[in-house]
Amino acid sequence: MNDPENAQPGGILNDIGLFILSVDTRWIVVGAVFFLVAFSLVLKFVKKRGMSRDDAQNLGLALLQLYCAPVLFCLLVLTQPPAINRVGNFERQGAGLLAFIFLVTGVFGEIKKIWVHNPKIPENKPADSLKHE
Repeated sequence: MNDPENAQPGGILNDIGLFILSVDTRWIVVGAVFFLVAFSLVLKFVKKRGMSRDDAQNLGLALLQLYCAPVLFCLLVLTQPPAINRVGNFERQGAGLLAFIFLVTGVFGEIKKIWVHNPKIPENKPADSLKHE
């Protein structure tokens, strides 16, 4: 089996993961704000409607997801051994917190959907109700 203590660092996937983890978080935030403003302007001029506060929050959360998912993937999958020391506290805690939130809300959403789900069982109707009048 794979022994993480004896794993040799290197390889193309490890290099890709380390490169992605080395991107400065400030550039990610600037890119997210730029995308949010650009999307708002396109929405205003193309669709002729403004972006609501809820829309902006949902888009901002989706952008954070788009950042945290690759960070977790690179941190835990691509780099061998995991490059915990390459990621700052902000990225590590943010990615972990968002992953926890999405997992918990997903599980509770499924439980609620199953709990509330009320399948309608077809009632046995008498044969007379099938006749046309």
